[in-house]
Amino acid sequence: MEVYILKSAACLGILFLFYKLLLENTSLHTTKRFFLLGSLAISFIIPCITFTTYIQVNPLVTNILTEVPASTPALDTGISEATNYTLYILGGIYLLGVGIFGIRFGHNLRSVFTKVRNNSKFKQRSIVHVLLKLPVTPHSFFNYIFFSKKAYNNGEIPEEVLMHETAHVEQKHSWDIVFIELLRIAFWFNPLLYFIKHSIKLNHEFLADRTVLNQGADTASYQTILLDFSSKSSVPSMAHSINYSSSGLGKLFSKNSFGLVKKRFTVMKTHTSRRAAWLRMLVILPLMAGLIYGFSSTKTVETIVSDPKVTFENPEVQKEYDTWYTNVANEIGNSKATPEQLAAYNKIAAFWNKRFNETPNSRIMPLSELKKLETIYRLMTIEQRKQAQPFPECKPPATSNSPSGNDAINKILVIMIQMSEITINGKQSSLKTFARDLDKLTKNWEETDYTSIKPIIKIASTPDEFLKKLDAEYKKTHFSKANGGFGLLPPPPPPPAPKVIKGVNDTDDNIPPPPPPAPDAPRVINSVNYTDGNIPPPPPPMSQLDIIVKMAKKKSTFYYEGKEITSDEAIEVVKKNSDLNIQVTNSSSKNPTVKISKEPIYVKKKMIP
Repeated sequence: MEVYILKSAACLGILFLFYKLLLENTSLHTTKRFFLLGSLAISFIIPCITFTTYIQVNPLVTNILTEVPASTPALDTGISEATNYTLYILGGIYLLGVGIFGIRFGHNLRSVFTKVRNNSKFKQRSIVHVLLKLPVTPHSFFNYIFFSKKAYNNGEIPEEVLMHETAHVEQKHSWDIVFIELLRIAFWFNPLLYFIKHSIKLNHEFLADRTVLNQGADTASYQTILLDFSSKSSVPSMAHSINYSSSGLGKLFSKNSFGLVKKRFTVMKTHTSRRAAWLRMLVILPLMAGLIYGFSSTKTVETIVSDPKVTFENPEVQKEYDTWYTNVANEIGNSKATPEQLAAYNKIAAFWNKRFNETPNSRIMPLSELKKLETIYRLMTIEQRKQAQPFPECKPPATSNSPSGNDAINKILVIMIQMSEITINGKQSSLKTFARDLDKLTKNWEETDYTSIKPIIKIASTPDEFLKKLDAEYKKTHFSKANGGFGLLPPPPPPPAPKVIKGVNDTDDNIPPPPPPAPDAPRVINSVNYTDGNIPPPPPPMSQLDIIVKMAKKKSTFYYEGKEITSDEAIEVVKKNSDLNIQVTNSSSKNPTVKISKEPIYVKKKMIP
C-alpha cells in the first residue's frame, strides 16, 4: 500500500508540473479542466497497471522422503510473535484525519443548504436565486446563486456579475469541487490535492470570464468590476465567486490579494494558436507513455513444464503426501529459512538425532516429522545448514534377504543430475571425474553386487548434449561393463515385428524368430520410491555468488527486483547481500533467466493427476 501511495503521488506531481509549465497560462480552458480532472484519475489508475509475463520453467529436483510406519508424540514448535503496534497507530491517525475532513465537508454542505432553506428565493429558468439578509459577495453552488438581498433589490449587482455566476452554474463547476473534496477526505495527507483544488477553481474563473466576454461584455469595464469585488467579503470554501483572488491558497502564489486578479487579466488577453495547442497535446502522449512505463509494475508467472510425481503403494499415504505437496509447493522458490523455521528444525532434528544414536539399528521416524524437516532443510542456506543440527539419517532395517549393517548402506547407488551438476550418493562429482568417482565408490563391491544392485538415477533440467557426454563416461565404469555396457539413459525401444506379406506361405519355418528380450536397464526415474534403501540427505546448494558467476558464463539475462541488470551488476549485488533469493529459469536454453529479489520468490506448480 505504501508503494502504491508513493507512485500515485509521484504521477500526480508530474502531471501537475506539466500543467503549471505548459497549460495554465494558455487559453485552452476547457482542455485544462479535463486535464486536471483526468490527472487525478490517471494518478490512481497507473500504479494499478500490471504487465504479466508467462514463462515455462523446468522442474527442480524434489528431495527424497521416506514412508515409515511409526508414531511419536507431536512436537510443539510454535513461537509467539510480538504485536506490531505501528500499523495500529498509523491506522488510527489516518482514520482521525478522514473523520476530521469528512465532518468539515458535511458541515460545509449543511451550511449551504441551510442558507437555501432559511432565506427567500425565486427560480429563474433552471437557476435558483437565493437572497441573503447579510451582505455577501455573489457566489454560486450547484444551481443556486447567492446574492445580498439589499444589493439585489437596489439593482447594485452588475449584469456581468450575474453572467459570471450563471456560467459557473450552467457549466456545472460545483461537481468538480465536490469530486476533489471527496478525494481530500480519503487522501487528506497528500498536499498536492490542495494545490490542484486551487488550480481547478482558478480555471473555473477563467472559463466564467471567457463566457462573460464572449457574451459582449466590455473587457475594461469587466476588469474594473473584478477590482471592485476583489476586496469584498469571502465566500464558502466550496462555492464559486467573482472575487476568487482572496482565497488562502491564492496568497501562496501571489504577494498581494490582487495577484490572481492580475493573472485573470493576463489570461483574458491571451490567445493560444491552434498550432501551439496541438504541440502541447502531442507532448501529453509521450508523457503518459513514460508514466505507464515508470510507475506500472511487472509480474512474471512461472509454470512448470512437467512435474515429477512421487508415488506410494499405500493410497492413504499417497493422499496425505499430495495434500502436503500442494501446501508447500509455493515455498520452493524461497532460499532462506526464517528464525522461527530454524528453531523448529533444530528442535525436531535434535530429538531424532539423539534417539537414533541411542537406537542405531532402528532409524525410523513418522512421515509427518520427515516432511517438516525436509521442507525447512530445503529452504536453508549453506551457512544455515552449517550452524543447524545435522539432518537425521533415516535407514530402514535390514531384511534377511539383503545385506545388513554397513554393507547395505555402502552398496546403494544414487546418481542425481540437475542442470549439469552431478552427485553420487550425495557427494559432488563432475563430468571429468565421474567415471573415476563411481569406480572409487564401488571398488570394494563383490562381482555379484554389480549385477544385483540397480542404480537409482534422477535427471532434471539437464541438456541432452551433457547427458550424452555423461553417458559415455558412465560406460567406461566397471559397474557399466559388468552389466553389459549399459548406459545411464534407457535403451531404445525394440524394433517393430517384421511385416507379413500376403501371398507367402506362412509356415512355421518362414516366420522369423522374435527378437531377444532387452536386458534390464538401470532405473531412470523422476521420483524415488521410499523403500529403495538409504538415501543421504540432499546436498547443500551452490552459494549465491557461485550460481551468479556460473550463469554469467552462460550469457544469462539477469533481473534484480523485476528490472534487467548486467551480469557484473548481478555479481556486485550478491557480493553486498548474500541473503538474496535467486531463481534460475530456462536453464537448458541458450539464454537462461536469473531473477534476484529481496522478497521470497514463489513458483506456481502444476500437479500431475
